[in-house]
Amino acid sequence: MAKGAEDTTFYLYNRFISLNEVGADPSLFGSSAKDFHEFMSKRQELWPLSMNATATHDTKRGEDVRARLNVLSEIPREWAHQVRLGNKFNRNKKKFIAGLQVRAPVRNDEYFIYQTLIGTYPSMTGTDEHYVTRIEEYVIKALREAQLYTSWAKPHSEYEEACLSFLGQILKPQDGNKFLDSFIAFQQRISTKGAYNSLSQALLKMTCPGIPDFYQGCELWDFSLVDPDNRRAVDYEHRMNLLRGMQGHDSSRFLQGLLDHKEDGRIKLFLINKILTLRKSNPDLFLKGSYVPLVLSPELEKYVIAFARRLESEWVITAVPRLSTQLIEKNLHWKDVFVVLPPEAPAHWMSVITGREIHCEGQIPIREIFGGFPVACWKSKV
Repeated sequence: MAKGAEDTTFYLYNRFISLNEVGADPSLFGSSAKDFHEFMSKRQELWPLSMNATATHDTKRGEDVRARLNVLSEIPREWAHQVRLGNKFNRNKKKFIAGLQVRAPVRNDEYFIYQTLIGTYPSMTGTDEHYVTRIEEYVIKALREAQLYTSWAKPHSEYEEACLSFLGQILKPQDGNKFLDSFIAFQQRISTKGAYNSLSQALLKMTCPGIPDFYQGCELWDFSLVDPDNRRAVDYEHRMNLLRGMQGHDSSRFLQGLLDHKEDGRIKLFLINKILTLRKSNPDLFLKGSYVPLVLSPELEKYVIAFARRLESEWVITAVPRLSTQLIEKNLHWKDVFVVLPPEAPAHWMSVITGREIHCEGQIPIREIFGGFPVACWKSKV
């Protein structure tokens, strides 16, 4: 079953490769906030000790690759335009394979390559030899898994070499590479929104019903691909040094520095450390606490996921943005928008992430909840 679906069809059906994941269904393009809350309520009732995993040794793309790609689902027209530019700029970089009667790569494989580059392009270093080598190895594996023009059993060297030549040319930094110039400008926008998706994903994983699981290396941004790429050695010493450098820091200036330099991944590590420390000091709240969906102002119900975990007098509120690109396009903002608290909820709260305190009865302004950080986690304070 795995060989037929995940290891063959999922390399052929390239409509949106973020959905081509282990255990996923490529026909399902997300769900509503209402469906999410219903699923989580049932999860807490029936499977409170289930694993919350966003990456494993067998995922086809790293968790932050998918978070980036998911931004494309919010801007389909812009993405289609970008793909058409790629088709135009790179047409002369293809090679005709007489034995197959096709120009390599074929459009389906070309589209696969563009999506892969959007999800993995290194924001800090740009194109370098190491990155190109990784993508080349990945593309060959993907082509052979798809078994359309080449395969593991019968490799078609001419088609594979044509695809590698195409990849090398479109990624080569040089004057006149209109594709790369256009691609980098577009990808940088996607990368920023993708980082916010990743932080939302990480916070939900740690505060929703279930046990959060972190695959090796995912404490920082994970832009790896399928094995063996996602099984490379992890620099744990680097992560420990970063973690030690964060201890005792949560000032607004420090947090702004994390945001300004989010490409280095420290902002993700900072969030993980804060929330796992909270879980460690409040284990029963997250294992046994009820799941309480929170009511939002109607105009932003689509764009925020907000819920509370409650055990007796202990409360923790989680709030994360979603579909942020659409939110900006619609020119919506946080002014006069609220999260409505249950009548029995406390009035005094402290941000687990920033350390700020607020006193609110009945409702909390969204601008207060998200003040100083892209995602929010607040704990009741006695």
